[in-house]
Amino acid sequence: MTNEYGKIAPSKLDWCVSGVLAALAALLYGLTTAGYLYPGESAHLMSVWKGLDTAAFNQYPLLSFFGTLFGGGNAIAPIAGVVATFSLYHVMSFFVRARVAEEVSAEDEAPRSGLVAGVAASVVFMFTPCVMSAATHLEPRMFDFAWALVICLLAYPYLRAPRALAWLFPIAA
Repeated sequence: MTNEYGKIAPSKLDWCVSGVLAALAALLYGLTTAGYLYPGESAHLMSVWKGLDTAAFNQYPLLSFFGTLFGGGNAIAPIAGVVATFSLYHVMSFFVRARVAEEVSAEDEAPRSGLVAGVAASVVFMFTPCVMSAATHLEPRMFDFAWALVICLLAYPYLRAPRALAWLFPIAA
């Protein structure tokens, strides 16, 4: 659906498709999650979180908060992978829809173009070997990427707002 300013909002179909992609990612990453800690940074983070080792400072304070919230171990990795897949669909879909909607002759194609771009980006992302590895082991970079995409999603209302009201969002936050 389009508002009077030409920006295209996500439809119910977008939410359903992103939900299906997130469920597929949860199934894929949940079934392949490692039952061990990978030696190196992952094992060190876990030993610090469990109190078996000390660190001069907390390298990943946000990750440590969510990691201990979800019980530590590799449990946070698939959750971050699912959140990243879900968010990547919406970010890519929004970007493509906004660009296609700017073209007067292709405005009707914007929802389909956004859908195809979002699905393609999410599926390729989901099955990339480095993402599979990061989403099945305790890996700070997957959490960082998921967090960055969530921040982009939080900017949606600001990006879709009319220019006359956009200045209110920083004040409201």
